[in-house]
Amino acid sequence: DTWLWDGTNWTPQATAPVPARRFSSMSFDLLNNVTVMFGGDTGSAPLADTWLWSGTNWSQANPASSPTARNTQGQAYDPVRHVTVIFGGVGAPDMWLWDGTNWSLDSTSAFPPARSYVNMVYDLQHADLVLFGGTSAGVVRNDTWTFGYTYTQSWVLATSLGSNSTAIGPTARRNASATAENGAALVFGGSDGTNVLNDVTEWNGSQWLYFQPASSPPARQNSSLAFDSVTGTAVLFAGNSSVNGTALLSDTWFWNGGAWSQGPVGANPDRKSTRLNSSHLG
Repeated sequence: DTWLWDGTNWTPQATAPVPARRFSSMSFDLLNNVTVMFGGDTGSAPLADTWLWSGTNWSQANPASSPTARNTQGQAYDPVRHVTVIFGGVGAPDMWLWDGTNWSLDSTSAFPPARSYVNMVYDLQHADLVLFGGTSAGVVRNDTWTFGYTYTQSWVLATSLGSNSTAIGPTARRNASATAENGAALVFGGSDGTNVLNDVTEWNGSQWLYFQPASSPPARQNSSLAFDSVTGTAVLFAGNSSVNGTALLSDTWFWNGGAWSQGPVGANPDRKSTRLNSSHLG
């Protein structure tokens, strides 16, 4: 099912449904004014379909070429190249670009290590794709990578100022939620494989900034996070509060850049692991 958040309430949309799935990826295509969703899985098999949300209806795209079936990939829109970028996912050590009509395999020669359950957003202020964490070769990661087509035209492992060590950032995690917020990359929660988390950090282009809000949403993984440019807040929805994914949530929270507040507890989408998207870059 599909729900829209108007800044005050959630409302279900009467539209032809997309085949049920989990662990898909979704981002907003600014040039074509549509939300692009790719892949995921049915619970028993990965998917390789592309769907477009116009704001009122879903339609399936029929590209001449497409990424292989996958789930838990990172996805973000690159406004410099005007393409939607997909990286990684289960069994997929590659990067693909969607131009509004077709997918093409990116020719970049060097990539971050293949991974799944990863976060990727576009840092508008610094003109970089930012990729963080996930699971690679069975190991939960905490590395940060950036891809700046304007400047480097390649993936770069972020390092801390004045050293060659990996940039100090959030602890290793997978299944976190992330969004672009006021030009920066915001990361919340996730799981380190033993515990679920509820910390919030922000990438400012060179280092991670840590926040210590007075109160926070309950720890979770597989939640959705998107920036609402009208209210100037990041909207967090649902997820699950257990490592094994059995304790599903249906709450809504708002991040104003320094503090969390809980949203309405009325008509919300069902408890689930979700995908949430905003119609801008943050």
